Amino acid sequence: MSTVREIGYHDQRLRALPVETTRRDWQRRWLIGRFYLSMLAIALIDFGFAVIYGVPLARFAPTAVLLVVFTLIGAHLIYRPIRRFLRNPHRTPLPVRSIGSLSYTCTLFVAVMISALAAAKFLILPTLLDFDIEALLTRNERLWLPVLHTLYYTALIYFVMVDYEALLRLQIFRWHGQLIPATRGHFLSRLLIAFGVTSLLPISLIVLHALEHDMLTERHILVQDIVATALALAVTLFFVTRSLLRPIHALEKATAGVERNDL
Repeated sequence: MSTVREIGYHDQRLRALPVETTRRDWQRRWLIGRFYLSMLAIALIDFGFAVIYGVPLARFAPTAVLLVVFTLIGAHLIYRPIRRFLRNPHRTPLPVRSIGSLSYTCTLFVAVMISALAAAKFLILPTLLDFDIEALLTRNERLWLPVLHTLYYTALIYFVMVDYEALLRLQIFRWHGQLIPATRGHFLSRLLIAFGVTSLLPISLIVLHALEHDMLTERHILVQDIVATALALAVTLFFVTRSLLRPIHALEKATAGVERNDL
C-alpha cells in the first residue's frame, strides 16, 4: 500500500514539474523586466516634473529621448551578467560581484549620465535650439538647478536599486538556495541620505525660486514648486520605505519559516 502511495506521490510531482518550470520562467522574465522598469523610474519622474512646470514638448523631448536611450543602454550593459545567469542558471556561474555591487554601479552610472544631461539641458540645447534660457531662468537657477537635478535623481536611483537588489537576492535564494552576502553599509548613513532626499533637496527648490522671484506676483511658480515637491517626496518615500523595510520583512518571513520547521 505504501508503495502505491509513493508511486502516486512521484507521479504528482512529475506532472507538477512542467507547471513549476513555466511559472519560474515567467518569474525570471518579470524579474529582468522589473530591473529595466526600475531604471526608467527617473525618466517617468522627469516627465512628471515637465508636466507640472508646463515645459513645452519641443524643449522636453530631446533630453527625454536621450535619457531613455542612455538609461536602457546602461541598464543593458550593467545587467548583462545577471541576465545571463537568470536565463540559464544551470550553465552560468552566479555573478556574485555584479549582484553585490548592483545598486552602487547603477547609482554611479546615473550620476554621470544625469550630470551630462543636465549640462546639455541647461547649457548646450538652449544654444542649439536657439532658445533664450536667460529669459526663463536666473543666473543662480541655471547654476543650482542642474546640481539639485543630479543629486535628487542619483539618490533616488540608489534607493530604487537597493530595493531591487534585495528582491533579486531573495529570489535567487528561493530558487537556487544560494545566499549572496550583502555589501557593507551603515544603516544611519541610509537614513541620512533618505532625509536629505525626501526633505532638503525638494524644499531647496522652493527656497531657490523664492530667492530669485517675487512670489507675490508669480504665485504660479510657488504652486508648481509645491506640487513638484509633493511628487518628489511621495515617490522617494515609497522607495526609501521599501528599501529599508524589505530586509526586515524578509527576516520576519525567514524567522516564521524556522518556527514552522520549514527549512
